[in-house]
Amino acid sequence: MSPYLFNGLVALDQAANAWFLRGKPDETISARAYREQRWRLVRFIDWVFRDKTHCRDSYISEVNRSQLPQSYRVGVPNA
Repeated sequence: MSPYLFNGLVALDQAANAWFLRGKPDETISARAYREQRWRLVRFIDWVFRDKTHCRDSYISEVNRSQLPQSYRVGVPNA
């Protein structure tokens, strides 16, 4: 899958979480399900993605902020 398509799908996921589920705007539904310990939803999402740790990995990615570009993770450069 191209990075452009992947990023677009993640953006749609985050928008759905923010708009329809009144969640945090930069959090995916998978990460939220894991954070809120909604285990039935976690098992369903993991099953859809055929990945037993998809939601957990999404949550860890959010906590580590690894979805951000490297320039945002290291801090603000001196101006």
